[in-house]
Amino acid sequence: MTVELDRIPAQADRPSSPRLWLWLCLLPIFLLLGCAGVALFSEMNLREQTAVAWGTALGVSLLGWCLVYGMRVLSYLVQQHHANGWDAARAIDLDCKLSQGRRHQQVLAISVYTALRTEILDSPSQVDAILEGTTALKAQPSRLDRGTVRHSRLPGDVNESTERALLRILKTLLNDLAIQLAELADDVELALSLDIDSSLRQDRQVKVWQKALDESGIRQTVTPITWRGLEAVDQWLDQRNHDQALLLVVSVVIAPDAPKGTAETAVGLLLGNPQTQRALLPVANLHRPEQARGESAGALIRATQQALSWASVQANSIEHIWRSGIGQKYQAAVTTVMSEVEWPLRADPKVQNLDALLGHPGAAAPWLAIALAAQTVQRGYGPQLILSGVRCVDAPLWGTVLTPVPPSMT
Repeated sequence: MTVELDRIPAQADRPSSPRLWLWLCLLPIFLLLGCAGVALFSEMNLREQTAVAWGTALGVSLLGWCLVYGMRVLSYLVQQHHANGWDAARAIDLDCKLSQGRRHQQVLAISVYTALRTEILDSPSQVDAILEGTTALKAQPSRLDRGTVRHSRLPGDVNESTERALLRILKTLLNDLAIQLAELADDVELALSLDIDSSLRQDRQVKVWQKALDESGIRQTVTPITWRGLEAVDQWLDQRNHDQALLLVVSVVIAPDAPKGTAETAVGLLLGNPQTQRALLPVANLHRPEQARGESAGALIRATQQALSWASVQANSIEHIWRSGIGQKYQAAVTTVMSEVEWPLRADPKVQNLDALLGHPGAAAPWLAIALAAQTVQRGYGPQLILSGVRCVDAPLWGTVLTPVPPSMT
């Protein structure tokens, strides 16, 4: 569930304090009213008992003034007490929400493959190629029908069946992750968020995944979860932040139904809770993602600022902005964010437009950007901001921040 700070009620309205000067001005009026009351309604002989009559009038008037003023002060103190109680409870709620919102996960292992990852270009070289703006998006035969369309394709024989290609890439991903998983105990649970975007039937995808997992040599128990995309991170931080389990994300786009303008991509990420995970050294910190609550540029700006707030970083510390999976509908909103979010005290951060370099990564859009940004952080760069879409191009965009791991944690 998204942490919504704007849903926290406002501070209590404070009552106005009694103004002493006003009440002192009212005192003569009370005294005059008391004297008038004695003169009009008293049965005493005012000439014979002047001192008693007028003393009673002044005393009763003063007492009445004191009672009314005392009731006003008491009312003020009661309202003030209630307001203090409300604000104290609100402060506790706000602190809890802020603490919840600023939770993060550690990126423990990364495996990412794009069209730029070949036998010649290894993982570090792939990151270099991305940072240098190397384009892989080009017109070429697709796996689906061998027709020529502009897209990027994972290395391999285009005539290879989709099922064999998917099995090959899944085995490669899991073999990469198995190196880190080998350092963990066998009883560590891996919560799996699996998302495959392919023209292959769903039942065949499941069978291919199970075959790849069985042959990977991973000893830990893998348990599927229903959360997909960045919602998996958001929900995990809320519901399983103190869990001993690790979150295993596998997202593959291969031979999509409509390949034009797409990017074949394979991403594997292993994420852990910093409170419970000590066996593996983290690569980067992945902070709570924030989804825009609307389609406007203003909504995206607020989501971006909130994502920066969750990571406790300023805009001027961002070194790279990653754009991934952003449909035409949101291009103007993203451009507005680039121009209106202030990046003071330093040059504007470098923008890595993965859609322009590789094509639209579909369901893997956020994970592709997170994996590449984490590898960039691993190379010594500072905080990274990610603006990403999801499989549904009309869904609001997400803002996510990755930061380097503090030296004390490495």
